Amino acid sequence: MNLNITRRNLVRLITFAIAIIASIVALSIIYYNKAELAKRQLNNVYLRSVEELSASTDQIKNSLSKGIYCGTTDQMANIASKLWRDSSTAKIALSSLPLSGSEIDSINRFLSQVGNYAIAVTEKAKEGEGLTLEDYNNLAALYDYSEALSSQLWGMEKKIQGGLISMSYTVNTLGNTKTSDTPSITEGFTEMAEGIENYPTLIYDGPFSDHILEKEPQMLKGLKEVDVNTALNTAAQVSEITADKLVNKDDEAGKMPSYSFYGEDTNISVTKAGGYVSYMLKHRQVSEMKISVNDAIAKANAFLIKNGYENIVTTYYQTLDNICTINFAVQQNDVTIYTDLIKVSIAMDNGEILSLDARGYLINNHSRSMPEKIISAKEAQDVLSPLLTVEKVKLAIIPTGGLNEVLTYEFLCSSRNEQKVLVYVNATTAAEEEILIMYEQANSVLTT
Repeated sequence: MNLNITRRNLVRLITFAIAIIASIVALSIIYYNKAELAKRQLNNVYLRSVEELSASTDQIKNSLSKGIYCGTTDQMANIASKLWRDSSTAKIALSSLPLSGSEIDSINRFLSQVGNYAIAVTEKAKEGEGLTLEDYNNLAALYDYSEALSSQLWGMEKKIQGGLISMSYTVNTLGNTKTSDTPSITEGFTEMAEGIENYPTLIYDGPFSDHILEKEPQMLKGLKEVDVNTALNTAAQVSEITADKLVNKDDEAGKMPSYSFYGEDTNISVTKAGGYVSYMLKHRQVSEMKISVNDAIAKANAFLIKNGYENIVTTYYQTLDNICTINFAVQQNDVTIYTDLIKVSIAMDNGEILSLDARGYLINNHSRSMPEKIISAKEAQDVLSPLLTVEKVKLAIIPTGGLNEVLTYEFLCSSRNEQKVLVYVNATTAAEEEILIMYEQANSVLTT
């Protein structure tokens, strides 16, 4: 057999071999980049669920703290409705995480019981039995558990942000391989549940229920469905990320069907009806604070106006980990409409828009007609506690426990110990609808 190879053929073989190697390397890089992108996208989804679970647990804790001191059945009914709604939201967030029952049994049981128990106690009270000392003790025990759970969840969220807890192990368990020594979210939840699993068994009438009360988005009714390219262009415009760097994957169903787009450390949802951005999250650490809260509010306001949101006013804001989250509401004829809620988060190092949550706005915003006859502000003020001093009053629409809304007078008051209190009185019936405690801190104004 002739093994002689001409110089020309040898060059051809070497060139061909190099081309094959280059192709293999290029394909490897492409597949690696795709895998990394998919991992980042999944991490963003899971982190968003952890954040929603933490926020809902915070709301549960706040409502339970009020329930402990509640003396009337009407107010307890309002608190019970909030507990039901927030526990349902928390269960949705928990169910979207890649966790098995063994890691979340006690948390799931707590979320199932807390709303049901409050409603059962309220029904008992309405039948004339009254709230017993045992009822109050159970509410206090639930509060203690919710406080521990809230603290643990926010701690876990911070560790995920800082890279101390990994999502990668959860992803890789599909192949039964652990590729990192960093504790996984699965291990984090297991450890957390073991640390706070003890709370009393609650005896009450009423079964567990996973029923979720949801509203049809008012603003999207009757709107035509946009195609994916139109939605992509909207996502690119709002996020200020070029369309070629966004991919469409895992569209959302439910009450608000949406296209889901992902970019590097970013996810955006655009409603199929009407093509509105319902949610955007950019994910990065903000290491320092260089701009003021007033600057952050101005940037958020300009961002909303640029993207078509008009007649909006700032309500409350919170600064956490150098990120300022501002709540906006719609203003119509000098009436603040708190149900039409928009949230914007600003990075305090450079003013970048890190998140937009317009779901409350899309669900509730619609043309409203005000009641023809309302009581005077003076008549509404007569309902207030004599221990409160009114500083400001205005008309406001607030949500009710039954997922409706009501026109109220909002009284900003101060107490004898200088505590700021917001009291909402029904503008047609003079019923005391809601009481909120205002906390003014450095770079934050919050209510509970």
